[in-house]
Amino acid sequence: MVYGIVVGIIFGCYILSSVVLFKFPCLLHKRKNVRFICRHISHRGGAGENYENTMTAFKHAVSLETDMLELDVHLTKDEQVVVAHDPHLQRTTNAHGMIAETNYAELPGLRDVLPIDFMPGCFFSRPSEQDRQMPLLETVFKAFPDTPINIDIKVPNELLIVKVSELVKLYKREHLTVWGNFSDAITQRCYKQNPNICLLFSLRRVVLLVLQLYTGLLPFMPIKETHLEIFMPRHAYNLFMQRAPATEGADATSVPGSPLHPISKAVNLRKSESSSTSLTHSASLASLPAGTPPLPTKGPWYLRTIASFAHLLLIRPALFAHLAKRGIQTYLWVLNSEDEFHLGFKSGATGVMTDYPTKLRSFLADNPQYFLNYPDPKPQESSHGLELEEINHVTSSVSCAAIQSSATSEGRFSSRDILKSDSLGHFSSREHLSCSSQEHLSSHDFPPDQEMVLHCQASNREPQGTNSCCPEDCLRRSHDSLLVSDKSSPVLVQGENSQQTPVSS
Repeated sequence: MVYGIVVGIIFGCYILSSVVLFKFPCLLHKRKNVRFICRHISHRGGAGENYENTMTAFKHAVSLETDMLELDVHLTKDEQVVVAHDPHLQRTTNAHGMIAETNYAELPGLRDVLPIDFMPGCFFSRPSEQDRQMPLLETVFKAFPDTPINIDIKVPNELLIVKVSELVKLYKREHLTVWGNFSDAITQRCYKQNPNICLLFSLRRVVLLVLQLYTGLLPFMPIKETHLEIFMPRHAYNLFMQRAPATEGADATSVPGSPLHPISKAVNLRKSESSSTSLTHSASLASLPAGTPPLPTKGPWYLRTIASFAHLLLIRPALFAHLAKRGIQTYLWVLNSEDEFHLGFKSGATGVMTDYPTKLRSFLADNPQYFLNYPDPKPQESSHGLELEEINHVTSSVSCAAIQSSATSEGRFSSRDILKSDSLGHFSSREHLSCSSQEHLSSHDFPPDQEMVLHCQASNREPQGTNSCCPEDCLRRSHDSLLVSDKSSPVLVQGENSQQTPVSS
């Protein structure tokens, strides 16, 4: 009897403490100090709008003020870190062989037509595009010194991990870089090599995270990772069942773009004859209300059941909220339609990874409520002794004014957030500071397509006009139109008997 009472008391204390710490994790754990928050993430630079993992794709995404570039890296024979997704050359080029067995200077350019991995049956093509080269990671770092970059280490190569770490340190990007892989072995090596770089959850760690969540242990456990990047199981299963025959590792004759492939013979890629067709990938979502996950409808019943059960276990707003309070951001990949964007953000994810950065930018401009998914960090002391709480009072006015402007006009704004000047702590990163009170929505009214400048409260000097202020005491926010028209619009090809389809913005 006494033993049962003792066990009951212990179990009750465990449940109570688990619930309290789940709601208030910072009572036990120090919040991670990630220096950027990303809503808009361009997968391979935007594989649906440009040739994947090229400088053209990255430049286009950055012109849309993407919050993060996602890319993949391999090591060439002459030990150059190259940006490419596949270890082999068959899918993306007209050549055979492996990147690891080829010198960088000998790598071929990308083929005319590339499959879009997360849009089954769809392919990207822009024959007039000259930039088909696989860039070096160092080239990307040089071109975008202030843009957060997500690096997928594709192979368990110790030298590759060492070289990526050296490049990150050389270009002083430890606070702007996330790296790792679904492989736990690769992720552990990354962390051992440089624990100062933000780290992804491996697949093994994701499974462990879910187990800890449902046993109540999660609030007590330390977490070294800073970013949870996962797919939605139902969404991934439906994609897998719709996936086209042309996938990674396919022979050159079976990959669209090869001269021997029937699609390349049958489809006329000239833009002048293009016509619009709906994307089969989005069709299954069209009849569903936004935020309703589509149930798997194809394949064996047990696989559909597993996918649905995994979705219910993993895609939990309460889990994402708990991680956010600990400074851990959640990104969902790869989502390519507005319905999918709604699904992702309504689940509580911090950001969404997409092949269509223009489409996601337009979606975020029309849905500013999703900027509030991730809570603001608690006040911290800056290197100049100025607390972030003081900065928040200023920057939230700009942020809320941007949200109001987006909701009431044709103006577009970015989630790349507030740039802090040198006088406020030498922050080269960005943080989105959401509305702290509704009064901000009516106290400021900025033109939608002009640079908004707010004078820092730390200075007594007044700005001289709308677009100027004292350079060392100002907080700036760009508020330009982000829907960039591209005269050489890309082409989507859907199957052997379909006509070309320009990608709509």
